[in-house]
Amino acid sequence: MPFGLESPIAFDAIANAAAEIQGQIGSIDEVWCVGGSGVLCRGLQQGMTGIKRFSVVQVGRELQPQDVGRATIYKHPLPFEKDAKKRPPFPSCSNYDAKGWEFVLRYGQGTRLFWNVMA
Repeated sequence: MPFGLESPIAFDAIANAAAEIQGQIGSIDEVWCVGGSGVLCRGLQQGMTGIKRFSVVQVGRELQPQDVGRATIYKHPLPFEKDAKKRPPFPSCSNYDAKGWEFVLRYGQGTRLFWNVMA
């Protein structure tokens, strides 16, 4: 399997799920996720049309602009194996998704969707 499951099948699955959720939620100003490979972030952009801002929190490998499409990259200062200091109010992987939550709170604006991969 390629890093991040980078494949057309994965992109289509993420895009379809994102489009369905966007249809159920309605108006969203920005979408946040964490990233190791950037596949999730690009898939969300593919499926969620009309969203003006996408942001990704880097929690491992150094992300490049081509990895995350048009998303803004924020770099979490802790090493990948260390747990987040500020935990979200929902189940979240302590050394991965949870690290994005503090950035959502600090830099997010408007109606935000935080895509939590694992609990």
